[in-house]
Amino acid sequence: MSRRVQEAPIVLWEEAAQLLEFFKGLFAVVTALIFRPSDFFNSFKSPGSLSIRQRIIRALVFALVLGYLKLTFDVVNIFWVRHLARAVSPDVQVHLSFASLAIVHSPLFLFRPLLSLGLTFLFVAAGVKLVLGFDKAILPVFLIVCYKGAADIFYAIPLAGGFFASVWAAVLLVTGVRQLYGVLTWRSLVSAVIMPFFLFFFLALSIGPVLNKAILRFYPELRAQVIRLNDMTAYMYTTAIINAAKTYRQELGFFPSHMEGLKKYMSKTLSEDVARPDNSTGYAYTYALVNPDHFVVWAVPVHQGLSGRFVFYADESGRVRLNDASGPVIKDAEDLEKQGKSQDKGSRGQD
Repeated sequence: MSRRVQEAPIVLWEEAAQLLEFFKGLFAVVTALIFRPSDFFNSFKSPGSLSIRQRIIRALVFALVLGYLKLTFDVVNIFWVRHLARAVSPDVQVHLSFASLAIVHSPLFLFRPLLSLGLTFLFVAAGVKLVLGFDKAILPVFLIVCYKGAADIFYAIPLAGGFFASVWAAVLLVTGVRQLYGVLTWRSLVSAVIMPFFLFFFLALSIGPVLNKAILRFYPELRAQVIRLNDMTAYMYTTAIINAAKTYRQELGFFPSHMEGLKKYMSKTLSEDVARPDNSTGYAYTYALVNPDHFVVWAVPVHQGLSGRFVFYADESGRVRLNDASGPVIKDAEDLEKQGKSQDKGSRGQD
């Protein structure tokens, strides 16, 4: 029995003093969390030889080691994806342009593991308090979130690793809460995954622009994908403004003199976004009535090339064009993607 206790993964890890023991314990914990997560979290119910402070420090070290290992995998995967894209075709390279080495250009790059750990802890702790009760201790949440980092090992798998890591991270959160708080699986799922998700979702809605900027600072390689999303949103918003103006004229017999008059004919989210010059869509919107029968709509990137790639122009004809009244017509998302690929190729050619 004594030998079994000494060989328990958590004991090997927490009592590791030398470098070889450290890595042996780390490997044992990762293996247990991948193959026997219930048994691993159950081991915390037995009093250990370490103080609470020592247990917290060792859990934090584990989370940071796996977090920075994931960071290494991120960089390696970017090199791998870029090499694969170049080997296949230029079109694939453009499509996979999100694999940008800008990841290493941000000074905040090295703070990602701490950011991820801190935010996950805050949202899961809030979920546990709200669902299981405010009398629940927070220490188990911290241990669960730290050792949830074992799922980051899946990022070693190219392309598909992120999916497996996300799924197993959710499994570890649910298993940890179920075992350490002694609740049913469905309550563990709600408190550790569903409630934190909704809390983050509502926070994102309330501070969208700030959150958008923060994400790009910590994850600059996502900029290309965010720009694509902004471009598509701007196209859809421009189309929606045109339709709102037409509906306005059908009801009242004339076009509105300013954007404010269209609020009734647009969704709340749309009307709020187009009214703010600096918003999460990355574009600033302008509506101008030129004469009783002619209006124009402009959607211009707040930061050209950084928050959006195009300038959208539209009028009462219902057509959305690029740049101005003589620019190419954008009929759908496919047209926009073609223009984006053409522009990306042109930019690469100049470089």
